[in-house]
Amino acid sequence: MTNRLCALIALALVMASGRLQAQFSPGELSRVHRQLEGTENCAKCHEVGKEISGAKCLDCHGEIKAAIDSKHGYHALVAPKKCVSCHKEHLGLSAQTVIFKKESFDHQQTGYVLTGKHQQTQCERCHDAKNIRDQGVKTLVQKTGRQSYLGLATTCNSCHEDRHRGSVGTECQSCHTTDAWAPALKFDHARTKFALTGKHTTVVCAKCHTEISDR
Repeated sequence: MTNRLCALIALALVMASGRLQAQFSPGELSRVHRQLEGTENCAKCHEVGKEISGAKCLDCHGEIKAAIDSKHGYHALVAPKKCVSCHKEHLGLSAQTVIFKKESFDHQQTGYVLTGKHQQTQCERCHDAKNIRDQGVKTLVQKTGRQSYLGLATTCNSCHEDRHRGSVGTECQSCHTTDAWAPALKFDHARTKFALTGKHTTVVCAKCHTEISDR
């Protein structure tokens, strides 16, 4: 067998191998899923003989499964949809796996409607790693170093400092609105042990309620 013939056979085998690989994999996986590259790993995500339902996605993405199970947040509301509706793969190593445009995102789909000043606040002011309360999401962010819009709680003090230091509970909305912290428009002094009468009704709150120092 001549060297030329050997070279042609080798080239044919390489090309055939490439075509065979292409039949199984439509493209390279993204960097976050790179460890799953290779035809021997297909069944870790794909269900044999079926479309991708997302069931195997949740085997790895426990933080999403926990949110769905607890019926909390965006993924719980869109759970009937397939993961591949928003998350695309096999588009290359540097491809984004999340189809998400924060400029046009409807926050109402998360179950937490933005009102007042929240409508004007930049997403990152709330969706900051320090405000994440879900331990699964927090661990993922620490591990990958990536930003996440998941894992926040809906209580005011999960993002805002409690100026009352726990003395009046955590239901801030019973006195305050999202339009402004002060004045506390919904606060009724008659609900306290000291109902305001006479001149007290016109005194500015801060005249009596001075800031407590940290001494």
